[in-house]
Amino acid sequence: MNVLEQLRVYEDSNLQGWSGKSRTNKEKFMDQIVDFANDNDVEFKTYVTNLEPNGSSVLEIIYEALSKFSDVHFVFLRQEINRLFNLLVKEDVDDDDLDVLDGIAIRRFYQYDYDNFKGVLDDLISKLASKNDNEVNVCIIETIESYISKVVEEGHKQDVDKWKADLYARSEQLSRSSEKKLIKEIFNEYKENPISKFSKIVLVFVLFVYSVFLYSQFSSTLNLNLFNTNRLLILYLGGGFFLAIFFDFSFKIIKNGLLRFITEILILGPIALKIVFQFIDYKQLEFLKDWLYLI
Repeated sequence: MNVLEQLRVYEDSNLQGWSGKSRTNKEKFMDQIVDFANDNDVEFKTYVTNLEPNGSSVLEIIYEALSKFSDVHFVFLRQEINRLFNLLVKEDVDDDDLDVLDGIAIRRFYQYDYDNFKGVLDDLISKLASKNDNEVNVCIIETIESYISKVVEEGHKQDVDKWKADLYARSEQLSRSSEKKLIKEIFNEYKENPISKFSKIVLVFVLFVYSVFLYSQFSSTLNLNLFNTNRLLILYLGGGFFLAIFFDFSFKIIKNGLLRFITEILILGPIALKIVFQFIDYKQLEFLKDWLYLI
């Protein structure tokens, strides 16, 4: 049997044959699905687009295969998400039937094809309408919230703001309180960080000035002959890295991740050394003193 014939067997048996497979065998078959889709594009897409989502559908298997075991089928997956939500809006299927979309690895979708991921969210927002049944709009909004939660890159924040603005415009057209409440929850979840960009710039500048002051202070007062310089360097880098955990929110004004990390270490390293030297004579830190000093 080829892949499509096997899928028909699983669907005819209400997925019983599939549920009994081991994870290893499932993954092997999903690899075969991807290979078949790559080699038989038209036949495969024709088969999939004629499937209806329901409890015995193999759509979830197909979606998982295309999203987890391939990076080249996200355009088609976007089309499928759009197709299924169109069926929902027309009330040809129930919201529970769209559980098959759980097979899509949305985080990988976001990571590997952000343009089409954005398109999915734009498509979903456009489907919100006052004429829709309440369950339809609720399903759409909950899906939007789930997908937006995968957006973690700072550079994509402007897209989140756009989706929020679009949702707000749509919410003005909706009359049911349950729908408005869900949209409000999305606004609360992704509201603007209370620390403004200007405040972050000021904080980074203050840290920079203080770091320069410490550099000059260390150069005039610190006798490097007293220290194991390699360990002092490790303490400098490690201390800077540790403080970066707490101050990273400010340095996010620097978009490039590597440049931001290097800047954090350079600026926060001297501050970390200052803190260590402030408390190094404490009895609890004798081990650190013995480790750091040569004599």
